[in-house]
Amino acid sequence: MKTKISSDNARCVSEEHFMLKPSEHKPPLGVNLLILTNLGKTMIGKWNDNDCVEWFPLPRRSKHK
Repeated sequence: MKTKISSDNARCVSEEHFMLKPSEHKPPLGVNLLILTNLGKTMIGKWNDNDCVEWFPLPRRSKHK
């Protein structure tokens, strides 16, 4: 996976994956997602049209122990 550190050295970000816009990819309802709120917070939760602006499926856990 290609990643980089943000210019303010606060985040490790993917160069291959991007948050999804609901206008282009409708989020599934009633399930946990990785969501970006209108306040700029990233969290795991259920989609809400009033508070959420972008989303992404949760990553799978590794099968390796």
